[in-house]
Amino acid sequence: MDEIQLQLTADGSHTLMNTRLDESYHAHNGALSEAMHVYVEAGFDAVAKLLCHPVRDDGEYRSDCLSIELGRPINILEFGFGSGLNAILTLERAVETKRAVRYIGLEAQPLPQKITSQLNYQQFLDPEIEGLLAKLHSSPWEHWTQITPRFDVLKIASRLEDVVVSSNANYGQFSTKEMPIDSIDLIYFDAFAPNRQPEVWSVANYQKCFDLLRAGGLLVTYCANGQFKRDLKTIGYQVEVYPGALGRREMTRAWKPS
Repeated sequence: MDEIQLQLTADGSHTLMNTRLDESYHAHNGALSEAMHVYVEAGFDAVAKLLCHPVRDDGEYRSDCLSIELGRPINILEFGFGSGLNAILTLERAVETKRAVRYIGLEAQPLPQKITSQLNYQQFLDPEIEGLLAKLHSSPWEHWTQITPRFDVLKIASRLEDVVVSSNANYGQFSTKEMPIDSIDLIYFDAFAPNRQPEVWSVANYQKCFDLLRAGGLLVTYCANGQFKRDLKTIGYQVEVYPGALGRREMTRAWKPS
């Protein structure tokens, strides 16, 4: 892993630079700020809101979340687990909002502990959460781990290209890299840029994500490439151009029709 270098970004949080690809894991303008905007605010918050409905309580109606009331977690798939930044920020938001989450992170090149232990994300987290970053990184690959009573994580060392979408799979079968069709509420598509890893930004991968999403599910990514958005529309996504992070004009949200 000599090709991975630690770097500070403009908001004080770390990113990692892959020197072989000459590409960073996060925005140099602010790793944490970008992740919060693209994945937590534009992604997690949007999906959590859709799962919230008025619930009668003591004669009054209040807003509450069906994932709490009915016990169903929000199922999240991240393509490009990387530094774990998106995962720990999602965990923090889930604890804050009392959402139950099952989080699946795909990563083709898992980072060694000697790198993840140097990341400074804990200093930006709520004190209740900061100690969980190490637990997230030390959790075993290919096995579900309970990080909190309402947040389970499964890290899979795999490319998205190698995942099989199956009508027979269930949440106990991820060791075979089979994933259930229509099972995911939210996808974080956080691969390296299309000009660095063009093989990842393929119609086959977009179709696989579409098949994994539940009706009404959402894919979010920092990318706003024109061909990417046209391909999504061809598959059947409802593509929404959304304001980007840190001065970027656009990012992409793509919904699977209900």
